[in-house]
Amino acid sequence: MKLRNRIHLYSTLLMLVILVVLTVVIYYSFSSLAYSTEVDELDSVSEALRSTFTANETVNPSDILRAYMPVSGLVKVTDQEGQSLETVQSPDITTQFPVESGEDSGTMMVDGERFAYTTAPLIWSDGTTQNC
Repeated sequence: MKLRNRIHLYSTLLMLVILVVLTVVIYYSFSSLAYSTEVDELDSVSEALRSTFTANETVNPSDILRAYMPVSGLVKVTDQEGQSLETVQSPDITTQFPVESGEDSGTMMVDGERFAYTTAPLIWSDGTTQNC
């Protein structure tokens, strides 16, 4: 093999490796940014839900939860022991989520899919503090 052909071959392979590495880095950076943005949006919706729930004590709690439910998601209210008090979910969701997530917000893998979640304290209609 001539030197000229080797130079062309090695430079082509080097460019291919650089292109693949750059593509992978861009993909994971964008993925991380997209999930972070979704978690921030869920945090703001959770805060709006809490303020609306506190302001409207006479309205049925499930109506308020349904109004703030994400498009393909669910809103679950649990007591301090982890028992579900109220769950409003999209028909698309068939996955069982773990009761304890360990953090206030973030992402989790369930059945091979990534989900964003957030938890917030909520004063329920009977005056007790629950997790939403």
